[in-house]
Amino acid sequence: MIDIKLAIQLARACCLAYCDGAEAIQASEHLEPSGLSDIKQFTTSDGRDSVIVGRIGEKTVVAFRGTVESDVSDWLNDADCEMVGIGDFRLVHAGFLNSLNALYPLFKASLTEDGDFIFTGHSKGGPLAGLMAHRCAINDDLIVTFGSPKWCNQALADEWAEENGYYRFENGPDIVPHLPELPGYVHVGQTCWLDPLGNLITDDSENAYRELNFFGAMPSGQVEAHLLPNYLNALQKLI
Repeated sequence: MIDIKLAIQLARACCLAYCDGAEAIQASEHLEPSGLSDIKQFTTSDGRDSVIVGRIGEKTVVAFRGTVESDVSDWLNDADCEMVGIGDFRLVHAGFLNSLNALYPLFKASLTEDGDFIFTGHSKGGPLAGLMAHRCAINDDLIVTFGSPKWCNQALADEWAEENGYYRFENGPDIVPHLPELPGYVHVGQTCWLDPLGNLITDDSENAYRELNFFGAMPSGQVEAHLLPNYLNALQKLI
């Protein structure tokens, strides 16, 4: 199981990805004592997609930004739910793949040659983290996501079936992990559910409890649970 203190640090890195340029670097200063350093930000020319690249110890951290609420093009990209092939029956969300393809040339040169990576992201950033790990041939990379939607089919998800390095955090009744509700889409990795009572549940036998919590929540609660600060608050209660 992933160390919760590391998960908190990665959630903070995801927060930085929502900042802009110098603001992100300045905001990183209070995180440096916790181990996040050497931060650089890369953003597409249209501003739709952004990623933070930094270091935690000897590992390179790649933190992808999620959907920006005020960006119409970002929402349209999320809505591009056609599944497109990336080889050997593996299908992925077209919009998310488009985002990674737009970002990758910008930050590729900043990736270390040792290949010791942690890929992370909140919301739409979760699928980008998974797609990036797949692009790097998985290896022993760690993938940690927060409030990630579904982004691939079963054939691709099976690549991680025997791996222990993909952790997908869900906070309470967060609505986004239930999307898109379309045939063919499945989740990847181990579910790490932060329940309303402050517990971390990783046992699939508790899925009925998780679903009951989701369907019993008001729509406003489902949206509020998705906010990254609420993920941080839930994680910090576990320490």
